[in-house]
Amino acid sequence: MACALGLGAAVLAPPSHAQDGYGVSISVGYAPPELPVYDQPPMPDDGYIWTPGYWAWDQDEGDYYWTPGTWVRPPREDLVWTPSYWDYDNGRYLFVSGYWDNEVGYYGGVDYGYGYGGHGYDGGEWRDHRFYYNREVNNFAGVRITNVFDRRVDRNAGRVRTSYTGGPGGMTARPTAQQQAASGRPHVAPTGEQMQQVQRAAAEPGLRASVNHGAPTIAATPRAAAFSGPGVVRTVTAPRVYQRPATAPSPAMDRSPASMPARPDVVTVRPVQQTPGWTPSPRPANAQDNRTQNVRPSGPGPSMDRAPQRQDVVHAQPNAQPPPRAAPPAQVKPESAHPAAEAKPERDKGAGADQQH
Repeated sequence: MACALGLGAAVLAPPSHAQDGYGVSISVGYAPPELPVYDQPPMPDDGYIWTPGYWAWDQDEGDYYWTPGTWVRPPREDLVWTPSYWDYDNGRYLFVSGYWDNEVGYYGGVDYGYGYGGHGYDGGEWRDHRFYYNREVNNFAGVRITNVFDRRVDRNAGRVRTSYTGGPGGMTARPTAQQQAASGRPHVAPTGEQMQQVQRAAAEPGLRASVNHGAPTIAATPRAAAFSGPGVVRTVTAPRVYQRPATAPSPAMDRSPASMPARPDVVTVRPVQQTPGWTPSPRPANAQDNRTQNVRPSGPGPSMDRAPQRQDVVHAQPNAQPPPRAAPPAQVKPESAHPAAEAKPERDKGAGADQQH
């Protein structure tokens, strides 16, 4: 799959596949699986922000697949992540891709856990261009973080595992007037590291919903595209076993935004230049915070997680089975120049059926 984002720069380009949802709209005729339950991997270092996992759509496979949650550095200071999510509209499920901005926007009320409880983000906040972490939410493990605070979060967060909003069984949250107004302004696209995470996930057969039945083999990673080694976590449990519908549609692409209904809560991610290699600004020597202290928490944080924001729209049509292969034409035996000679029957050289993936 071609990368939709250049590494180190948030510049969008039309991808060759629809699974990343950036620049190509995605519409599927059946709901994505519920969100799996998993432990948050330890933070790799100061300056990283948690981005929850979500179900994406693979255009070539005609299947949902899990994009693991991971820790990433924001493209520049003072930006926070709005997760992707699935929105229901007129019988179809539309993917809404995530983005960076100065405030967390609408993400369908989907409860991804670890601070993303359906509205905003309780895992941390920016103060004087430095990110402060909520100790109630994040898994610091052995990383020494001094810029912390304590803020209680809903202990029931993450219990509802629905991965979409609207429609049968979906979340019922709707965007506020402020979120609707913010949806029309430019936002910063996912980083190159985030797109690497999407591409690696699409290439892992064990992350396809038809294979893992809602329990991905890799649920979250400590860094983007790090799908093996220390810190990679598996699914703790899946709310229910996922079975792909027997009438699951096969994908069909429609790159024309005019073919889709206009929606005020859909965010268009526009090309935005970002600063490559950004690192957090050092904390001023005279900074004071009576809630800040040295910590070395051990053990994982709360168990749960989830999904980002949309663009154009790919329609999935009813599943069409490939036509049966026609029988090979009968071979005509040439007439023997010598009637007395008996022709030997030709051995069948047909190859076995192709293996279908």
